[in-house]
This record gives sequence, C-alpha cells and structure tokens, in this order.
Amino acid sequence: MADNRGFTLLEMLIAVAITAFIAVSAYSVLNSALATQKSAKQSDRRLAELQRAMNRIAIDFQQLVIRTVRDENGDPKAVMIGEKDGDASRISWTRQGKLNPAQLPRTEMERLSYRVSDDALVREQWLALDIASEDQKVERPILSDVKSLVIEYYSDEQWHEDWPIDQDEQVALHQVPEAVKMKIELNDFGLLEQVYIIPSGPKKQRDDGSRDSGSGQGGFNSGSGSGGKEEGGRRG
Repeated sequence: MADNRGFTLLEMLIAVAITAFIAVSAYSVLNSALATQKSAKQSDRRLAELQRAMNRIAIDFQQLVIRTVRDENGDPKAVMIGEKDGDASRISWTRQGKLNPAQLPRTEMERLSYRVSDDALVREQWLALDIASEDQKVERPILSDVKSLVIEYYSDEQWHEDWPIDQDEQVALHQVPEAVKMKIELNDFGLLEQVYIIPSGPKKQRDDGSRDSGSGQGGFNSGSGSGGKEEGGRRG
C-alpha cells in the first residue's frame, strides 16, 4: 500500500524559512548592485562636470587678450583684475573668441569673471565689453558643491594674492601675471589645485580696438588634473 503522507508542519516551516532566506539574500545582492550602479553614475556625472569646468577655465585663459575695459563710471579697468575679500577670491579678464554665429557687426572680445556664489563656481560674462551697469552681466554656475576659491598670481618669482601689483597705474592696466593658481575646495573631492600658464607675449590690443603684432592666445600646459600644470613645474 502506497504511503500518501504529506509534508509535516515542521518540514513546511523549514522550507518556507529556506525560501525566505534565499529571497532576502537575492534582494540584498540586487539592492547593493543597484546602489553601486547609482553611485557610479553619480561619480561619472560629477567627474564630467568637473572636467567641463576645468576645460572651460583653461580655454578662457588661453584666449586672454591685452585689452582694458571701462566700468559703469567710464573708468578704465585693467586687463586682469584679481581681488580677495576675506577668504573669497574673484578674478576677471578680457578674452577673445566670443561666438558670433549670426556674423553680427560686433567685437569678438568679451569680459568675464569667476567667483563663488551660493556654493557654486560661477562664470560671469559681460553683455558689452565696456560695461554700462552691473545689470549687464550673465551668470552661469559651472561647478556645484564648491566650498571655497582662492586665487594667486605668479610674478617676479613669487605668488601674490591680488592683481595687478604694479604701483604705476598705466603699467598696471596692461599687466598680466606669468601664471594663475586656482585652489578650488569641493565638498566631496576636497582641495583641487590648478596652475594656468599665462603667455609672456600675448597679442597687444589697444583700447581703440586695433591689434598689434604678436600671438593673441594664451599658453596652457597640462599637468595634474584637467587643464592645469603642477605647481612644482611653474616658471620663475
């Protein structure tokens, strides 16, 4: 006679327990894999954002041009201005290469600046080369989660916190450093340090808009990180 006995209650409980254990383990592995994938995507996006920001700064330095501007009061402003307010630094300069897809009759130069605002590195562009008011600026954050920005200027074999440094006003208007060091502290990656080489003989651009002979684009050497040069290799 065949044995028609079913599973006992104890056997059923053991089977359910084993199935639940396998399910929980599989869910944990899957959840961990999804979290790792999400973290990797976030890191990739962050690194891409950092790369774009560093490349943007490098291109702007490469296209530096010796051209002073005038502020809203009509007073001349130096080709490059570096200011420090407490621990916060701000830099502005004139560059060439402004896009003009419509081929409008306007200059290809523009004034721009970099500073930290609301925990972001902000790139400011003047709508007009000689700005008429502070409202004629376009601000665009290019790097988020920025804790601080410190900028230094290399000239005469030493680093300076402000620029220009020459006491002669006429000389200072057209003075540019040999290199610019930007220390950007991020909340996630910590302190990043980039040194951008400024060309020793950029194209001279007179205030009337005409050009002297020479090369108009700034030099740039790659080193640590994206678009910079390690401090150990700076020029004297």
